[in-house]
Amino acid sequence: MVRGKSDKIDAGRIAKYAFLHQEQANLWIPSREIIKSLKSLLSQRARLIKAKLILITPIEELAGLGLKKNLATLKRSFDPHWQR
Repeated sequence: MVRGKSDKIDAGRIAKYAFLHQEQANLWIPSREIIKSLKSLLSQRARLIKAKLILITPIEELAGLGLKKNLATLKRSFDPHWQR
């Protein structure tokens, strides 16, 4: 802990630290557009998988209970997307 804190003192300490360690600094390089695109697509895929699981779980629970009529109706509502 350091006594005598203020915005002006803190700014001076940060500037001194940056000056003393400038050789160790790495410049920030923004991600390439293709990397941003891939991250976005992977996030969308994860959301879709989560949504699919939310929808499939009740269907699988009905299958476990042996309610064949309800199960067939629900499976038809997913066709042709009913695949794993």
